Amino acid sequence: MEPEDLDAVFIEDHWIKNNKRFHNVPLCVHDALETRLKIPDIILQKFPSPQLSVIELLNAQLPRISTEIISTKPHTWFSEEAASPTATDQLWNWPTPSKDILDSLLSAVGQAWFDGATSIIDQRLNQSTSIRFPLWVFTFWKDVMRYTAICQSWKNAVSWLEHEKQQITTNLSVIQEAETMMLSLLPGCCPMFYCRNTTQIEQLARFLGTRWLATDHIDMLMEKLQKDLSKKQSVHSSTNPQ
Repeated sequence: MEPEDLDAVFIEDHWIKNNKRFHNVPLCVHDALETRLKIPDIILQKFPSPQLSVIELLNAQLPRISTEIISTKPHTWFSEEAASPTATDQLWNWPTPSKDILDSLLSAVGQAWFDGATSIIDQRLNQSTSIRFPLWVFTFWKDVMRYTAICQSWKNAVSWLEHEKQQITTNLSVIQEAETMMLSLLPGCCPMFYCRNTTQIEQLARFLGTRWLATDHIDMLMEKLQKDLSKKQSVHSSTNPQ
């Protein structure tokens, strides 16, 4: 095979366990690694559905995220042995490592894969030495962190609503009914059409609180205002033709 062909098509024997460095590699190599890190559909289906309401999302069960600090080097986590057959059965009860640990492992996974790694051994727990997880567990843990952050945003919003209700003396039952309806119908995590479809519905949670709004929130408000004004102008033009 010609050298230029190696940049277009991933040939495993050329890259894996062949004394290669994971640095400035061709796109086909990145694509091959991304495939190795892709979560199987059967596991993805167990994550909260985008159709879940805020209340349903807050009741979803996710692995906890640990905060312990460990001194082991990232390369000690990787193994050339195949993943344990029962590893995926334990994912949802297994603590997700901290963001710092996960970031360091993700930085090392490319080279470890080149060196022949096909699984990882969690070095945080003594009993984990007999359990080897597939490499895509890194992506699984990233998704756990993402959903946990989304849930925390909505928890903060609900907590703020509860605090604000304590200050209300009139029409409390009406407000409570509106709140319950909103949290029961509003999806907890799905894309929105604002800002050219680049926003997520969980960003709305920040409107319910005292934290500073981000640029996306301001852009959403301006876009909503612009659409409302355009709609009013259209109605005015149709009812008051010149």
